Amino acid sequence: PLAYETRAWGRFGRGDYSGALEDYKAFQERATVRKFWEPDTSALEGMQHFINGDFEKAIASWNKAVELIPEGGPFKSFIQSWIEKAKTRQATNVSPPTAVPAARSPR
Repeated sequence: PLAYETRAWGRFGRGDYSGALEDYKAFQERATVRKFWEPDTSALEGMQHFINGDFEKAIASWNKAVELIPEGGPFKSFIQSWIEKAKTRQATNVSPPTAVPAARSPR
């Protein structure tokens, strides 16, 4: 599942927001099935909101995730760094990315 997350961020960096969201959803589905993110998927949901440019929802999801992570855990500081990134984008009024619909089969 981590390959989907890696590719999602590569696509996000290139401006392929719909591709990034598609890969991140695939990552979330597989991570949840494999129980990588028990007991809560708030961190994953926060990433989806961030990719969609909904920084308020991203921050709320990540704050929920941070509350569930034991103090001193390395993942906690990682999530907190993304909260700061979302706050910065929100404060500077960065427009949400425009997601281009995924290409459909010619059938």
